[in-house]
Amino acid sequence: MRAHAGQLVMCVDRPETILKAIPASRLQHLNGRGFVVVPHTADVVKVLRNIGLKPPLIELDGFTYTGRHQPFKHQRVSTQFLVTHKRAFNLSDMGTGKTKAALWAAEYLMQHGIIKRVIIACPLSVISVWEEEAWNTVPHRSIMRLTGSRQSRIDKLNKGAEICVINHDGLVTISEEIEAAKFCLLIGDEASAYRNPSTRRYRRLKKLVATIPWLWLMTGTPAPKAPTDAFGLIKLINPGSFPAGLGVFREITMMKVANFKWVPKPIASAFVFEHLQPAVRFKKSECLDLPPVTHVNRLCELSDQQKKAYRLMKARMVMEKVEGERITAANAAVKLLKLTQICCGVIKDNAGLHYKLDCTNRLKLLDDTIEEAGNKAIVFVPYLGVMDMVQKFLKEKGYTTGLVNGSVSERERTKIFDEFQRGDMEVLIAHPRTAAHGLNLTASAYIIWYAPIFSAEQYLQANNRIDRPGQTKNMTIAHIIATPLEAGLYRALWGQVSMQSAILEQYEGLFK
Repeated sequence: MRAHAGQLVMCVDRPETILKAIPASRLQHLNGRGFVVVPHTADVVKVLRNIGLKPPLIELDGFTYTGRHQPFKHQRVSTQFLVTHKRAFNLSDMGTGKTKAALWAAEYLMQHGIIKRVIIACPLSVISVWEEEAWNTVPHRSIMRLTGSRQSRIDKLNKGAEICVINHDGLVTISEEIEAAKFCLLIGDEASAYRNPSTRRYRRLKKLVATIPWLWLMTGTPAPKAPTDAFGLIKLINPGSFPAGLGVFREITMMKVANFKWVPKPIASAFVFEHLQPAVRFKKSECLDLPPVTHVNRLCELSDQQKKAYRLMKARMVMEKVEGERITAANAAVKLLKLTQICCGVIKDNAGLHYKLDCTNRLKLLDDTIEEAGNKAIVFVPYLGVMDMVQKFLKEKGYTTGLVNGSVSERERTKIFDEFQRGDMEVLIAHPRTAAHGLNLTASAYIIWYAPIFSAEQYLQANNRIDRPGQTKNMTIAHIIATPLEAGLYRALWGQVSMQSAILEQYEGLFK
């Protein structure tokens, strides 16, 4: 099959199937062989793919990729794929630019008058990422963040922005109003949030997308825990590909080995992939034009308990400042450390005792980010009490973990590092100081910073544990951020200002 001058030329065994499905097709003979010729258009590509053929995607002739950046090759392919499919998956790895590809595809459809309004559903932590990417990619389009109270969301929705961004639970809250607004395209980012068909979130989305012509679901981990995780997503995009129910799907993809334990069958991966269609997928290792390291930020909100503790700590610092204590970078760092502990969810008092705060939002975001990463991840946590809490949480979530800090013997550390590098350990929880030099942890291409630290040297050295000889994948470093203080500390770690200046700047900024 080849494309030439706006036509597709195919030599197939059963040309009558194509001739019947595409009225504009014609049969030609050359040297005793029969060829089918069809127009190379988006609609024709769609039909051919529906009957099991794989024609080349159409080039977006006359389309100028808008915004500050030009697309990488794989983003062009993803954009072309989405434009060609009303309902589709983008299953590419985290860090491959799925967001920009989806925005460019939506822009193409808008320019051609095919759609008018887009609603994007995503985790609360990445709403700001979508806003920023939209400003960089389609700055001429009106963009609205649908957050706040229910009424506030409705009021913002009714302003008529071309692109609206809302978190998954917010979509549930105002789904009827969204349905009435008659969006043409819904983009579901981190679509694994909808993998459970029994939830209210899933049922509301399923009802809503029945009224929206275009639906693109994006996730790099469609079945993170079991093959059955993909069932709900399949039913949203292409329910006809598997008309039976979840029980049958589980019987096909899994086998029961104990009363309450099921494990995947050898055929599970291929079966799930067969039904997660139509789909485009790029692994980071395949995207040779990507930078070797991608930095991403994941934003979360403090709990009410954390907010109260944060306010009280700031008030105490204000009182100390009024009393005229001389502040240097060293003692300012000590004071800021207490605030970052509050953000993490565990505070250490002067007697060395740890007090836990409600930090559900941060732990949930950590779980989501590990799931995005897939395979193995390193989580750097700067406080001992927080490390224990994080490990307990991840074990309850079913991850195999190892924990390394100053209290772990050198022999035990070596064993844990070796199990992570060569064994089945999924998550390594490490204090930055104990993993900052000499180690080779290239089994992972993902680092997650649970909180910022106060040493740029340790930060760089810790990140270098995955950027070593033997690394074969593009790497991602994710930062969890809940406050302007944390954002400012990360900026210093990235080398934009000196750490000493940043500490004093963040300290003084608390009193403005």
